Amino acid sequence: MSKFDIYNKDGVKILDSVGYLDVVMMLRNHPGITYRRVNEMEYGTVTFEGIEYELTDQAEMTSRLLPYRKNYFEVEHGDEYDFEMSAPALKDGKKYMVYWIFSEIKGQEPEDLSGYDYSVVNRVEIYE
Repeated sequence: MSKFDIYNKDGVKILDSVGYLDVVMMLRNHPGITYRRVNEMEYGTVTFEGIEYELTDQAEMTSRLLPYRKNYFEVEHGDEYDFEMSAPALKDGKKYMVYWIFSEIKGQEPEDLSGYDYSVVNRVEIYE
């Protein structure tokens, strides 16, 4: 059975390890609270245009062709190309998708994508 921690609108934990029915009752009676499954991985937050978003999963490549001629398949080995990554996020109970544009040298790509600067967000879109 899953357990959840309850947070107030300021992100302060107010209840530890409650059950699902407790979460439902809290959501009905206290607007602005949030919850997180106990032991759920935290992916951090990013800020875009002064608004902070809580990432809910790791970033992944989108494989979208960017609208300018600097995509992976349009450059030669050793040339710089751009690529897009995205990750889902939450803000005030609404779902968003956060996007980043990164540059890399074709043929010199790192195996670990954690070295990029994820604080520089390209855009955020509401996710239905």
